[in-house]
Amino acid sequence: QTQDTESITSLCVTPSASHLLLFTSSLSLRIYEIPASLAPQTKPIKPVRVIARAHDAPVHVCRADPTSTYLASGAADGVVKVWDILRGYVTHLFKGHGGVVSALAFNYPFDPSSVVREQKMQLVTASVDTRIRIFDLSAAAARASGGSKPEAVLEGHVSVPRGLDVSS
Repeated sequence: QTQDTESITSLCVTPSASHLLLFTSSLSLRIYEIPASLAPQTKPIKPVRVIARAHDAPVHVCRADPTSTYLASGAADGVVKVWDILRGYVTHLFKGHGGVVSALAFNYPFDPSSVVREQKMQLVTASVDTRIRIFDLSAAAARASGGSKPEAVLEGHVSVPRGLDVSS
């Protein structure tokens, strides 16, 4: 339960079901830990972290990465942020989307049995400019500076991409 009377603009749950992440129309990010116990909760569940102005515009899409470590959020002003869920800070900032961010997906082909430690994580974004952008999250240039460029920009859609996914 939240004391915020603002409406929720976007929410997601981590793949591990450990956290509920939600953005409100007051531009705040609220991070809740989901109780592991199946017993009914007798007290209201409080957020473990509240970030008051997480974005400068409403967040319409958010997605947690496959490891339940990072949260990507896309706002109406074309800004995408990647958050460290447990520590509550921005790890990456991507600007330059041509308007509202419409979809997000992580590409992280994680293979725990692999001897190779160089496993690259990417963030795939879509926006109302009909373009899909692919960003390298392991690149040092992408760190919260906002100056990083996408690795690729995919064009050719004639309408807004509303969903993204990555196959093996």
